[in-house]
Amino acid sequence: MPASAVSYVVGSVFGLIAITALVLNITVLVAMIRGGLFSKKHSPVYILSSQTVIVDTLLVLCHLGYQCPSSMFQSFLFPASVQPTILTALNAIFIHR
Repeated sequence: MPASAVSYVVGSVFGLIAITALVLNITVLVAMIRGGLFSKKHSPVYILSSQTVIVDTLLVLCHLGYQCPSSMFQSFLFPASVQPTILTALNAIFIHR
């Protein structure tokens, strides 16, 4: 399907939401580090919650790097003929073709 104005608008809105989430996640991590919440005096809940924020940040980066451009251009960024060796090995191990 060719890209249209609607796909560019939807991809841009999705990108703006992802950028907002990225800024908020980084702000929370910086506040936790500067506030000294990872010291032994405080509850270990901060360490567990920071793991969630870090993983969410990585997922938002994946959205920004792959899904936003894919929705804008209405195509896959990598052609289907490209099969990395590691992906093929994981498919062989876990899917048992």
